[in-house]
Order: sequence, then C-alpha cells, then structure tokens
Amino acid sequence: MQEIEKKSKIERYEGIIRQVRDVLGAKVFLDEEGKISEIHILSSPARNPKQIVRDVVSALLIQAGVDVDHKKISVVQIEEGEEGETVFPNAPLNFASLNYYVRGGDAEATVELQGGPDQGCYQGFASGPHLPGKDLYIVAEATISALTKCGRNFGYLVVEEIKKMRIGRHQVVVAILLTKKKGVQRFLTGAELIQGDDRIAAVQAVLRAFNYGSRSFTI
Repeated sequence: MQEIEKKSKIERYEGIIRQVRDVLGAKVFLDEEGKISEIHILSSPARNPKQIVRDVVSALLIQAGVDVDHKKISVVQIEEGEEGETVFPNAPLNFASLNYYVRGGDAEATVELQGGPDQGCYQGFASGPHLPGKDLYIVAEATISALTKCGRNFGYLVVEEIKKMRIGRHQVVVAILLTKKKGVQRFLTGAELIQGDDRIAAVQAVLRAFNYGSRSFTI
C-alpha cells in the first residue's frame, strides 16, 4: 500500500474517531494491507471506556464502512486531580544516571533515581538478551527495579509496554505500566520526547507514568 494512500486513510479514520463524544485524541495504525491493526484513544473520564469503544466501532462502520474488532482499541482516560493518582505528588522521583553495557549476547542496564519524600538515591539493575528493540525494555525494567527500592508500598508493578512512536514530526517513547494492589489493577501511562538518547527517554517515560500516570483501560 502506497504511503500517500495509507496516510490519507489514517487521517480519515482519526478524524471520524475524534468526532466521538469525550474523545480528546486518537492514533490509528494500519497493517501492510491497509487494515486497522491498532487504535489508541485519549479521552476524558466522563464516560465508561467500553461505551467510547462501542461508539468508535459504530462510527467507523457507519462513516467509513470499516468493521473494527473492539480488542484492537485501547482507551486512556485522563483523570487530573484524582486523590491518590500520583505516587509522589509533591516529591517525584527524577532521573539521575543510566549505564548500559553490552557483553557478548547480553545487555545490562543500571538506572539511578533521586528524589521522593526523603530525597534519597535508588539504583536498579536489569539484564536481558541483546536484541533489536529489547534495550528499551531492559532500561525500563531497571527503572522499575530502582522504583521498587524507594520504600513506597505501591504493590505489584511491571512494564506492560514500552516502544518508540512517531507523532507528527516528533519521535517519542511511550510507556505503559501495570500496577496491582489489594486486587485493584491499574495501567499507568507516560511519554517522553526523544532528544538524543532514546534509552534516557525510556527512563523518563517510565517516571512520567509512575509519578503522574493517568488511568488506562484496555477493552
């Protein structure tokens, strides 16, 4: 499929989605055949994300004749000012340093963070196979390792997804974290512009999700 035709399709689909009530933004991805493979939506918390997904599916079917599987749609809802939304609302953890080494077929990352209520330093470590695109996961996992040492009881915390994306003229790293505490599951999202080292952007994206992350619901 030609890039011009693909871009035109994406713009049309995103335009239709943005017309849906409470949708603040949308990003559509197509596969090589020009079919929708993923839809990411940013919305207000005014309505249940399941209803927004149903409305998006209906709008695309009616206006574009495209039948989209609802499992390909994810919704992130911004809930500013919600009590308990941020882990360290007044004293966030900040990036201090990153060391990344490749030893044979393996890679290792050490991340140091600073801040929190006691302004302490926390160091995390992770390793994994040295494969294309795997470096961001290793760095993100090292960041999580450092976060778990901060002394705050936030329960289960893992990297659900981290990847580089192009948004307009910009390259960004987007991180999605999964937390679970007392049976309550939450997804935290964060993004950081790449300005040089994409691995440092990965650390910052994880920190944005951890410190200020919005709730995310995947249907």
